[in-house]
Amino acid sequence: MNDAPLVGDGTPVKQISPPGGKHTSNETAIRLLVDDIVSAWNDRDLDRFIGLLDESVVWDDPAMLYGPTTGRVAVRKFSESILRAFSDFSYRIREPICVAESGDRVVIPWEITATHTGLFDPPGFAPTEQPLTMQGVDVLELTDMKITRIDTFFNVLAATEQVLRLKPFLRGGISKVFVLWLQKCRAYWLRRSRRVRTWTVRRTSHSSQHPTQLGSSTNRSEHTGMRAPFQVLVIPFRCTAARVQFAVLKRSDAGYWQFVAGGGEDDETPLEAAQRETKEEIGIDAYQRIIKLDSMATVPKTCFAEANSWGGDVFVVPEHCFAVDVGRYALTVSREHTELRWAEYEEAISLLRWESNRNALWEVNERLKRPKPELVR
Repeated sequence: MNDAPLVGDGTPVKQISPPGGKHTSNETAIRLLVDDIVSAWNDRDLDRFIGLLDESVVWDDPAMLYGPTTGRVAVRKFSESILRAFSDFSYRIREPICVAESGDRVVIPWEITATHTGLFDPPGFAPTEQPLTMQGVDVLELTDMKITRIDTFFNVLAATEQVLRLKPFLRGGISKVFVLWLQKCRAYWLRRSRRVRTWTVRRTSHSSQHPTQLGSSTNRSEHTGMRAPFQVLVIPFRCTAARVQFAVLKRSDAGYWQFVAGGGEDDETPLEAAQRETKEEIGIDAYQRIIKLDSMATVPKTCFAEANSWGGDVFVVPEHCFAVDVGRYALTVSREHTELRWAEYEEAISLLRWESNRNALWEVNERLKRPKPELVR
């Protein structure tokens, strides 16, 4: 058994011999687990596959349109979409399997062959009746021989080209012109959307009671949407087998620490505003991994320049709280913040300035101790 790095992160691992080789008791259990995964998929037995997973399992696969999926129900739904799209799906292991010395992580190289015979939704690819062969790697995290996390890696471009048969379109002629025109339209729309969502940050002299607790919405003077009379607070977090960490942001204008915060626009719901603010402030899409919290706070309307447009019946603005599982995605800090720090619960509590942030953090920390947090879809 040779030492080797685990997917580039430096964790010592060792190879597990193929079936029939010599194994320790833990290696035997892992080998049986991997064989169960393979046979469950090849037999289309999703009940068996789901039974190998922890209740709060997280699966991060490049084929997931909106990022990682959390919980057995969501994993089953994604698995069903694969088997529905690829009716002759076949899964085999490319030896060797590697396991971390701690026994809690496993690397599985694999090869999949299939024919695209059904709708793959999401994203909505119509069947092409074309064969697909691809290779990749699954990294499993285990707790008491239950799978708590799956990270899947493969060449997305190569797989997409096989499914959609794009290469013939790109060889020339009117088809190439049409495909390139579509790409340019999409690129223009993405650039335009980014400009539309860009806000100019300015210092304000609003209420000293809640100066910039309000997040970006208080300090943005130029925007295309009408400011709605509610706030959102979003707590980014990530989980491993050993710990939970929270991403705390340091404001560029006031120098204190808080979570993602901002105001609603136009006819947005609080959930939609939370998803948009998450994208704007830390650069990730939060559509399938956001948790609605019970925590609420209110802010005097005098903290907002737009308060006069809300009418005389509005006195305080509610702050709706959410948490978002960012998985292993790298976060991008916007210009509204100078620093992002990953902190465990006690450190995060000590950094936060606002009581509403601390209350919401306490709630999400307690929720994450439960087997399966309630997900917003």
